Amino acid sequence: MVKSKPKPSTSAMLTAEAVTDSILTVDLGGSKCEMAVYHPADGSFSGFARYASRDFASAEALLRRYRAEYGGLSNCLPKRLALAVAGPVDGNSAYLTNLGWRVESEKLRQALGLESLLLVNDLTAVCAALPFLGESDLITLQEGEKHMDAAMAVLAPGTGLGEGMLFNGDDCHHALGGEGGHCDFAPTTDEQIELLRFMRRRHESVSYEMLAAGPGVIHLYEFCRESGGIAERPKVAAHLADAADKTPVIVAAALAADFCPLCRKTLTLFLEILGAEAGNLALKFYARGGLYLAGGILPRLVGHISFAPLVAAFRNKKMMAALLATIPIFLVRHPHPALLGAARLASGGEKNHG
Repeated sequence: MVKSKPKPSTSAMLTAEAVTDSILTVDLGGSKCEMAVYHPADGSFSGFARYASRDFASAEALLRRYRAEYGGLSNCLPKRLALAVAGPVDGNSAYLTNLGWRVESEKLRQALGLESLLLVNDLTAVCAALPFLGESDLITLQEGEKHMDAAMAVLAPGTGLGEGMLFNGDDCHHALGGEGGHCDFAPTTDEQIELLRFMRRRHESVSYEMLAAGPGVIHLYEFCRESGGIAERPKVAAHLADAADKTPVIVAAALAADFCPLCRKTLTLFLEILGAEAGNLALKFYARGGLYLAGGILPRLVGHISFAPLVAAFRNKKMMAALLATIPIFLVRHPHPALLGAARLASGGEKNHG
């Protein structure tokens, strides 16, 4: 049985026995990079590590750091690598959108002396993990009626807005990550029409990723502040002025017991926009197998703020409202689905594209 959650190793160093037939799995995102060694024999993980992506100049530099810290003097690490990256993958090449890095898999394989290197989009990896998630890895936001053999869709707000799907065919699962987060934002309310005008004064084009991902939260905050009606708290303003990453400041203030009304309004608008795009995605993929929400932002909101605005926006498609009410919505709270999916792909468990 596949164990679905990577567990930190009990030792910083990995032994030769631990890496035989194992796979080094990497989730390389715009903000952070997570790595662990996957053991196909029992589905377990060891040697978990996390790094800030922008502290490094390249994927190779990140991997060499991990090798130095976890491989010991013997560089005892797996000779197979599964690398999931936040950006489009074209064959053996990938461009990491929010880092400006290019990864060439064959050059990287040779530089690190690896036997094999699988390069995939990070949402392809997340989609590949879906069949291996247990009940404890999911929170149901809408029950719906899950069709076991139907397509499943994933929407993942983090540093960017990832989108992808998983469908069945030829007796196996096919995972596909895409770049739908960069599609044009379509407002669904009068308030969102004004938001689009606000954004258009600053940007030539406006995508969903610019509003429904981590960096977009500050855009929503500034819009809500400037549109009036809710006063900005001086303490929040001071924290924002000092913060390099402003999104955590807004989220923390929105979720506090004495929450900031402006920050809470910002997150509500964020959920409405995300829910509308989730509905778009579910319709495009006819995702009767469920719409899965992943990424690092949403799990932080559980127990602190209602997801009702997201679900309402998801269903708000006049001619398709009844259909959308039957599609289950799940929040993925597994901590490392991209690592799990990349490991399964590299071990031959699934087929993938992109």
